[in-house]
Formats: sequence, structure tokens, C-alpha cells
Amino acid sequence: EIWIPSTRNGGIVVDSAGGNLRSMFSGTIVHSVFQDDEGNMWVNTNGLGAIRIDPWQKNIRIYHDHRNVTAVLTARSGDVFFGTDNGTVDLLRDGRITSVLAPGPLLDNNDRIRDLQEDAFGSIWFSTDHRVGRIRMEGSRANVTECWYLDERTPSYGQQRTFGLKALATGRNGQVVGSFFGIAELTDTLGHPTFIARRRYWSAEQRMYAPFIDAHGSVWFETCDELHCYRNGERIDFPSLRGHCGSRITDIDQLPDGTMVIGTEGNGVIFLRNDRFVRRIGRNEGMPGEQVRAAVVRGNEVLVATNAGVCVIGDPCGRTRIHTWGESEGLAGL
Repeated sequence: EIWIPSTRNGGIVVDSAGGNLRSMFSGTIVHSVFQDDEGNMWVNTNGLGAIRIDPWQKNIRIYHDHRNVTAVLTARSGDVFFGTDNGTVDLLRDGRITSVLAPGPLLDNNDRIRDLQEDAFGSIWFSTDHRVGRIRMEGSRANVTECWYLDERTPSYGQQRTFGLKALATGRNGQVVGSFFGIAELTDTLGHPTFIARRRYWSAEQRMYAPFIDAHGSVWFETCDELHCYRNGERIDFPSLRGHCGSRITDIDQLPDGTMVIGTEGNGVIFLRNDRFVRRIGRNEGMPGEQVRAAVVRGNEVLVATNAGVCVIGDPCGRTRIHTWGESEGLAGL
């Protein structure tokens, strides 16, 4: 089964074998859905909290009832972390929920948890509208470190401050980067964990939403409709791809064979291998739409959410198979 979040129809469940659709929690805004290592489905909602569905016992349990859960992460240890719209992070362990991050100062009454990521050493990284930091679990105790932020591109460089990040990415070797008006890399060389927005990634201030660290530690990121990669001390630009990326790049991921998967707004999904354009998959190839909102690799398949439905692309660079659920199947306008 494939679970799809919707802003109007709750959680939509697609039977990938039979093609049937059913809706759960209709009328509820669902932010995201994912499956943990035990097979439980987690549905993160606006107002109903986080809902865990056990497909084997057929039971449903609601955590954080009447709360807006904006991010959920299942750690490799099996712990589940919830982020909420008021900046708190709570831990679910052995059936009990405890708080591991208190709300920060609400500068404009908006300090939602934007992202939760686990690094190679098991630390949990969080980002909000106003701060970013690390949670290390030491038994039942949470050791929280809020990070500083520096921007070497500005005249105020050297003035460490707190600052929020839009998105985070972690790598296999312990790398952590974040994005907002550029790419900031984590360093521990200043006496305190600090994200530094580096000129070598991007010298101008420009919003970035889709950082990604590949299997070799290269950092990929986007500036509107342009793709970039920082590798071995050098930034690589891909100007020839601009015509393939629609109005902007929306997501970046990687297949097990190293092929890069790039979601675009207006031109479907494009694929790169060895820094060369391989192919594009869009409506003509069977996708329901070309405004891609997420392109997520699962094994050798790519799960794609668009403005007109969803699809699963199997063997995208070979004998491609596309299974689509769109308006004719009762699914559209996610």
C-alpha cells in the first residue's frame, strides 16, 4: 500500500496491486505519512496530532491529540520524535511520551519544527523558523545543544547568533548541512556547534529548500531552476539543465546506482548519471502531472507526488514501469 497526505481528503491509501483507493480521516489536513521499521503507519495531521496505525492488529492510536504535528522521525534505535507547530520535540519510547525540546522564544508566535533528521552518529537534528540544534539521547536524558549561525558572506560575519533553517540534510560520514538563504555547513571548530553559510556554496542570498548529501558526501542544492553540486572542494553548476527544470527544482534524491533524481515544478522528473542528463519522465511517459512536489527514492523505485496525482516509477532508467493514480482514479489536487 502507498499512503498519500492530502490537504483536503485526509490520508489516501492506494492499493498498489489492485489500484483501489480509500480515504482515512477525511476533512483533516495531513502533513506527511511514513512507515516505521515495525510496519506501523504514522499520519501527521493539523489538529489531530500524530496517528499511529498498526496494520497487523488493526488498531489506531492518537498521540498529541488536538495538536499540529509538523514533523516526525523514526530513529534507527526505534525511538519516534514528534515536532510540533510551537517548536517542541517529544519522544515516544516504550509507549510513553516525554518532552525532549521545550519551546523557544516565539518571536512572531511562529516557531514550528520544520525538519527532523538523524545523523550518522544517532544525534537528532531539528530546525525551526528561528533556531537549529542537536538532541543527543543519553539513556532517558536529552542533551540539547542549540547551534549558532554565521554568514561569512555578510559584513556582520563573526557575529554568532541564533537563526532558523528551512531544511536539513545529513550524510553517511557525519556531515550536516542546512539551507535557508544559502547553504550552511556544520562545524565544531569554533568552540560551539555552528552552521556557517559559506561563500563557496553560493555567494548571494537566495532561498534554497532541497539540500541533499549523496552517498559520496557531495552536497547538492538548487537555486530556483538551477542545479548545483559541491564536490571535492569545487562547486559544479549545471547550466545546460535549466531548460529541463521547469520553474524550479523541488526535490533531490539518489538511486542506489548513483543516478540523481531531480523533481521539478513544471517538467516532471529528470535523471542524471555521472553528471550527464539521462532522461526526463513526465506526462507523456505516464505521470499524472508535471508539477512535482516530492520525488522520493524507495529501493529502485521513485515515488512521485504531483499536483494532479501520484505515481510509482519502477526502473526509471531502464524498462520503465509507471503506475499512476490521478483524477480518473479519484485522486487529484493533493
